[in-house]
Amino acid sequence: MEIISRPLTRREINLLLIAGILGLAFIFWILIYSPSLDKISALKLDKADLERVTSRLEEKVANRAAIQAQWNRLQQEQEQWATLVPSPKDLPQVIGALESLINGFSLQIVNFEGRELSQAQSSQQESDDAGGNLNYIVAPYVLEVAGGEAVLDQLLEELEAFPHLLMIERTVWGRGSNNLSLTVHFSLILSPDR
Repeated sequence: MEIISRPLTRREINLLLIAGILGLAFIFWILIYSPSLDKISALKLDKADLERVTSRLEEKVANRAAIQAQWNRLQQEQEQWATLVPSPKDLPQVIGALESLINGFSLQIVNFEGRELSQAQSSQQESDDAGGNLNYIVAPYVLEVAGGEAVLDQLLEELEAFPHLLMIERTVWGRGSNNLSLTVHFSLILSPDR
């Protein structure tokens, strides 16, 4: 066969250019654009998954902050409880603080004695309110002092405001020659758990 070589017409050149451009566009679509669309859709799915994971993690972080705040509050309450109801091993420091409080007043200490520690249990109503039986140790004391009426009143107020759980059971007032006497029967409540 003989190859005919003649110059291409303007129309044939345009058709060949259009066919070449369409061929390149088809190759571009098959090799580049279509796989890119697939990757983009896969990345969109991954992005949605990551956003869900991120939102869950942010919730956990927010929950962690709330849990940390609650933990700090519980720690503070536990410290307050430890101050309010000390353990028996802390009794010397508590008695020292009590003696310092009493010695801060201008009065005469006639007698200050402790009695034997005893184990106690909460009543049924207290148990129901607290959600279980509460065991505690009672450290009974008797304090007998003499002084002016204002000083003795102030001493009673300070005993009632003592930072540790101190229950005044009975007070007995007496009159001496120059001043009043006060006998206070009280108990310090201690926690056996610590």
